[in-house]
Amino acid sequence: MKKNYIYTLLIISLISSALFGQIEIYDNNSTTNVAGQTITIALYNADYEGYIYVKNTSNRTEEYKLVRKQLAPVDFNLSEQLCFGAVGGLGNCYDISTDLDRYEFPTPLILEQGKQGMIEYIFGDYDIPVEVSYRYYITNTLGEYIDSVDLKAVGSLGVKEMTKVANITVSSYPNPVSNLITVNVNGSNDNLIKIVDVLGKTIYVEKIGASKKVDVSNLSNGVYILKVATANGTPLQSKRIVVKH
Repeated sequence: MKKNYIYTLLIISLISSALFGQIEIYDNNSTTNVAGQTITIALYNADYEGYIYVKNTSNRTEEYKLVRKQLAPVDFNLSEQLCFGAVGGLGNCYDISTDLDRYEFPTPLILEQGKQGMIEYIFGDYDIPVEVSYRYYITNTLGEYIDSVDLKAVGSLGVKEMTKVANITVSSYPNPVSNLITVNVNGSNDNLIKIVDVLGKTIYVEKIGASKKVDVSNLSNGVYILKVATANGTPLQSKRIVVKH
């Protein structure tokens, strides 16, 4: 009887190892596995786009699903978009109602052994102060939890007041773009532009005045992040752009 009990525990342990040892989770371009930990970001009264990477560390192709759980209710203005798919892929993005305590992403992600997928979260139209607290679960197709990572996004009153006093607005177009994207900054003549790829690598950076036409004709088709800030580092815009030739 005792042997049967031990064998049962061993089988349960092996099953648990198979379920919970299949993935690693990374924040942006970090190489540290942050599964089970909390990612903390600062919001600056501007659109914010962040990335979490999921790597299949099993010995076979796997199909994953994404579930977003609120750890605290959202009782302030907030627009949210969530994307889940292959690195560099297009589409698979949905606008989410922020009053949902639990949201299950409708499109699964199939990853071959050793390959990475991407969770992209976009926050906008929020009022400072703001605090967002979520847990992103990675599950299998049966809905069984494999692993998770927490996200905490906080914005303070001081940041909002600074941005409001500056009275700076940014416009950038067209999107999608094939050759030139125009960036206009109204209210600041000393600014900085960055373009970042989906792996978090900065592939373009330049100091500009109030306006600039940026040539993206040499970039590969795909999704990039256009970041605009003042010369002293105050974020003004973080925008998802699509390069399509």
